Amino acid sequence: MSPDQHPRMPLASSERLRLGDLHPGPRARLTAALYSLWSEYFVGADIHTFTKTHIYEDTRLILGFGPGGDLAAFANLNVYALQVGTRRQRVITSGLFIRQDYRATAQMVQLGTREGLRIWSEHPTQPLGVLTLATHPLSFSAMSRLIRQFYPHPECETPSEIVETMHTIARLRNLPVDPKDPFLIRFPARSRHPDRIRASRTYRRGGPAIDRFESRAPDWAEGQALMVYMPFNTTNVRGVIRQLPAAVRARLHRRS
Repeated sequence: MSPDQHPRMPLASSERLRLGDLHPGPRARLTAALYSLWSEYFVGADIHTFTKTHIYEDTRLILGFGPGGDLAAFANLNVYALQVGTRRQRVITSGLFIRQDYRATAQMVQLGTREGLRIWSEHPTQPLGVLTLATHPLSFSAMSRLIRQFYPHPECETPSEIVETMHTIARLRNLPVDPKDPFLIRFPARSRHPDRIRASRTYRRGGPAIDRFESRAPDWAEGQALMVYMPFNTTNVRGVIRQLPAAVRARLHRRS
């Protein structure tokens, strides 16, 4: 059954926490659950590699649960304070992972946006950006629909300080940058179901974003990934909120 045909449920509840606040036992159990969910998307990396590249002492986690309390979705947010040239800034690296049984993208994006606003409010005078990895064409296409300002962008040049920021984060996360393309990295795992992605209606329908991604990262099924930098600013936040369902938008406005 393809992802487009799979019956899906909404989340029953959610929680936000900092990984380092957990005692060793609960932390180990949660890490194992996170790795199990992440492994539904990727193959080729063990739990040690997963923790080394995704979750750390100060990682902020947004957890979504099903009706029985099972982990149904998570987002990991890692905040880096960087000095790039004369530019003092903070950068969030983040990923979003949802079990196939759940329709929870809008709920998780809402929760992630609220957490981003909290991070922004901690140092409101410093530039804040989000750096994520597009590991397959559907993720890049979805990001292109949600976000107005991002780099690399097809219509404008990427500022050199953003390229340097990307490379700094890649070094900190032990992600090798492709010597032929400053925006490509070698991910430590590869897509578990590339054929399922290619069989989806969205992929078969195609479009400029999918074509652009595949021309830049033709080996995505083997672990090639595209770094994407998004300024966390009013333009992008408003753009994301406008894409959310009306009920989710109303909750976000009430709670932000």
